[in-house]
Formats: sequence, C-alpha cells, structure tokens
Amino acid sequence: DAPHKRVERKREVPIDPFIPEVLTESGHTTYSSKAHRDAVRKVVASQPGTTVVVNLPTGSGKSTVALAPAFLHAPGTSVFVVPTIALAIDQERRVREETGRTDECFAFTSDTPLDVRKGILADIFAGHKTVVFVAPEAATHSLAPALFKAARLGALKYFIVDESHLVDQWGTQFRPEYQALAGLRSELLKVQKEADPQGRTQLFRTVLMTATMGPGSADLLMKLFGAPAPVELAISNRLRPEPGYWVAESSG
Repeated sequence: DAPHKRVERKREVPIDPFIPEVLTESGHTTYSSKAHRDAVRKVVASQPGTTVVVNLPTGSGKSTVALAPAFLHAPGTSVFVVPTIALAIDQERRVREETGRTDECFAFTSDTPLDVRKGILADIFAGHKTVVFVAPEAATHSLAPALFKAARLGALKYFIVDESHLVDQWGTQFRPEYQALAGLRSELLKVQKEADPQGRTQLFRTVLMTATMGPGSADLLMKLFGAPAPVELAISNRLRPEPGYWVAESSG
C-alpha cells in the first residue's frame, strides 16, 4: 500500500468587511489567497490618479480586484477593457449574477444591439452606469465621447485593462488600439483635471491586470501608463501546474 500522505487544508482568507454587499451576498465570503486580498486592498486604498499593476495567477480572482472597488462607495463609471467580445459577455453575465441586476446591460460590443448601446451611453452620461466592459477598439472610438463626458463631470472612477500584457504583445501591429489606450487615458486625466482645477473630485485610478508579466511588457506598461502619478504593484507569481502523462504497455 502507498504510504499515507498528509493533505494540508488550504487556509481560508476571510473577505474584508468593506467589500460591497452586492458581491458578498452572491457568495463571496473568502479571498482565494492572501495575495488576492492584498491586491484588492491596494486598489481600494490607492491614491487618486494612481496606476496599480496587478499580476496574479490565472483563476486567482483578478476580476474581483477591479469589480469590488468599482461597486464600492461613490457613484461613477469604471471602464473595463477586455480583449474579446466573448470575455465582455462573460463578465456581463457574471456581474448580472453577482449583483442581481439581471436586466441591466454592461457589455458594449459590436454584437450589442444599437438601442442597448445607446442606453449604455445615456447611463454613462447620466452617471448611472457602474461598470462597462468594452474592447480596446470601442473604448478608443465609439465609447470615447461618453468617457470624456464622464471625466469632465468627475464621474470616471477606474480605467481597467484586463490582460494588460497584450498592450505589448498585440499593440505594436496586430491591434494598435491596445497602445492607443494609453493616449486615451492621458487625455481623460487631462480633461478631468481641467474641468476641476480646484481638485474637488478625485482623479480616476488605472488598474492594469495580467497573469503573464514579462520584463518587456512591464517596461512598456510603465512607459505608457506610469505618468503622472506613482505606480503601485500587486504581484504574486507561482508556477502553474502542468498535466503529467504516463504511458504503460498494455498486455492486450
């Protein structure tokens, strides 16, 4: 018989009490790890105008790192840039399930009906849209006027880029709009500052999320998204488990 192996139970990390009820009521009672908890805390506690780089392994709760602050406290819109329409729709489904807003639309894509897109734009103009999921192409074009209005009104909370390593890997040739996001962000910050020279409203925060952060990607993100405020890091790397294959000769 094989020797008995002791299996260590994963220690649960209780979720913080400040996490919005719309998430805790849907079953979020623990973090996936201490690194997950620390990343959420860092984004929530970041200073206005700050860029936070979140590098967590796949499946460790990166989306919650951005969604929890987006639904926390003050009203306003958080733009959540994702690489594909499928991911935008999947995130929309998740937000609907976790918030109970089953009739509200959060995905702004080319597949979204025109009347729904107009409704999302109107909600952003009115400051009623909490989060919108969008591809880089739409963020830098069709959605941009609404984002600039939100910035002028001080109603833009977070500028989130999921899979942010694609700014480097895809943004040079394949999808240049990924690198155009940096210019959009800079202009939005400029507009927000000019609209409120006395600084009565907080500048939006930038959150760059990825599970794949190489040196080249990190350097480019710092160059494009680092200014003008400080950059904070929430990084937890670990080796991904790989499947093992064993072949045995069959006797027939």
